[in-house]
Amino acid sequence: MSYVVRSYLRRLDAHLARVSDVGQRIRLLDGERERVDRLERALSRWALCDCNFRPQPTRFSAFDLALVHGALIIRLKTAQAPERRDPEEKPHASRQP
Repeated sequence: MSYVVRSYLRRLDAHLARVSDVGQRIRLLDGERERVDRLERALSRWALCDCNFRPQPTRFSAFDLALVHGALIIRLKTAQAPERRDPEEKPHASRQP
């Protein structure tokens, strides 16, 4: 994974850590996903045109954007999942052998 992707995801995770409301996290992640979609479309249009003398519209490569898109989807699904109990928590007394 490139440095650009790692630094982007690190900043995103730091921002998500400061947000306590689940709805706000979902809105933030959804907004970032829309932003990545726009960047993917802009990069596709740039690659298809014959005027590659223009600067690339984003610092991310197409592969980087695919990685970021996948990471955003995983974070979005995690944010939407109901709170799970701590895996270190001891099982209920009725479940013990």
